[in-house]
Amino acid sequence: MITFSNVTPAKFAALQKQLADSHDATMNIDPSGTTGTVTGHDVTVSIAYSGSTSVLTVMVTKHPFWYPLNAIEEGISTSINKALEAE
Repeated sequence: MITFSNVTPAKFAALQKQLADSHDATMNIDPSGTTGTVTGHDVTVSIAYSGSTSVLTVMVTKHPFWYPLNAIEEGISTSINKALEAE
């Protein structure tokens, strides 16, 4: 599980837009807009966001057996941190 702190609602909205615009991933977000899944490249992650605590949690729930989980998490962490820093 990866946890990101200080994620403002504006940063989370920008991250959602970036993912929605991506052709590499499919997002399924619940109507509240705070939980859901993102799938791409045979990897599925669950996301949960709390606007009151400004915390985003990401957990890999499915990945190819031959691809190390730590490598996937590192890639996700790097991508999200870059996106959050850009806002």
